Amino acid sequence: MGDIPYFPTMRTILTLVLSLALSYAQFGKVDVSVDDRLLHDTERQEISSLKDEVARFFSGRIWHGDFQGLKIPLHISIAFQGVAQRGGLKTFHAQILI
Repeated sequence: MGDIPYFPTMRTILTLVLSLALSYAQFGKVDVSVDDRLLHDTERQEISSLKDEVARFFSGRIWHGDFQGLKIPLHISIAFQGVAQRGGLKTFHAQILI
C-alpha cells in the first residue's frame, strides 16, 4: 500500500466526482478557488497544481454535442479542512462547492 501514489488517486477521485455532477454542461469561464489555509506547507505543495488542473478539465471538454457553445460560467470552490494519514495512504479532507 505504501507504493501507491496517493495524490494522483485523490486527483482522479475528485475529477470523477466533479465530472459526474456536471456531465451535461458546456462551460465558458471556469473559476476555481482553493482555500488551503488549514494545510501545512508540504501539503500545499502537493495540491499546488490542482486549481489549474480542475479548470483545464472543465474548460477543455465538450460534454454533449447538442449543448455545445453554451458558455455557462462555472464557479468551483475547494476548501481543504485537513489531511489524514494512515499507513502509506494520505487522504485530503475538503468541501467542494459548485
